[in-house]
Amino acid sequence: MQAGNIRMFDLQGRTLGLFGTLDRETCLAASEAILRLGCVPSRRPLHLYLGCEGGEATEVFMLLDCLKARRGRLHTYAMGHVRGMGLLLLAEGDKRFALPHALVSTECLKQPQGLGFNGATSRPSADTGSMIYKHLAGRLGRSVTDSLAQVGTMTSDGALETGLVHRVITTQRSSHHRHQGKSAYSL
Repeated sequence: MQAGNIRMFDLQGRTLGLFGTLDRETCLAASEAILRLGCVPSRRPLHLYLGCEGGEATEVFMLLDCLKARRGRLHTYAMGHVRGMGLLLLAEGDKRFALPHALVSTECLKQPQGLGFNGATSRPSADTGSMIYKHLAGRLGRSVTDSLAQVGTMTSDGALETGLVHRVITTQRSSHHRHQGKSAYSL
């Protein structure tokens, strides 16, 4: 199922992917899916894959509210290029991961006017940049947010070093599972 820039891979598997610009239609569809998943009791986390390039502040904050209102754990994954408002969604994860070739841009923390909104490169107010900084500082801690503000664009390894993500996902089989003959991949 596809609506705007959202692709719902597997609601039974509690997996959702957001790619492209986080416009109104995408955020509404994602919020609906998250609220729907929140009604189904599960011990499994919600997996949110992100390749987002900016978006509309009001709608993204609505999406963040839905993520906070649901029950259960949230695992977020950076893939492709995550920047601007997508950075907020990535930081919301209880466990945050990056795929090996992911890029994460934090220019929005250096220059609040650097975010793209409404699918364009229009300049939001400094208040929006301040809101993003405050949210990240509250979620990740001020020292991590300050170090992110100094970086700009980083690789998945850089995101790991700064503390933005907990782990970089590799596709190599773990030696533990290889010896047991299992086909699980390491996370």
